[in-house]
Amino acid sequence: MWRNGRSQFTEEDLERCALFGYITAAAWRNAQLYAELELRAMTDTLTGLLNHRWWTSWHARSSFEQPSGHSDRDPSDRPGTISSG
Repeated sequence: MWRNGRSQFTEEDLERCALFGYITAAAWRNAQLYAELELRAMTDTLTGLLNHRWWTSWHARSSFEQPSGHSDRDPSDRPGTISSG
């Protein structure tokens, strides 16, 4: 907090600074918890290996990088379709 001149901070100024500090600390902790939760959701608890959720999100991200009209999947390989062979 910045104060022009030589006057001291009021109690209200100090309370506002403390409140800002508490809110900032809570936001930082929330970001840490979210990152930890995201990691736990993407890994197996027993082995620590990446799981199916990670694979599907990675595949969705990588499909954005492919030029349109190009697909690495066979259309008959889509869920709900019956293959003829």
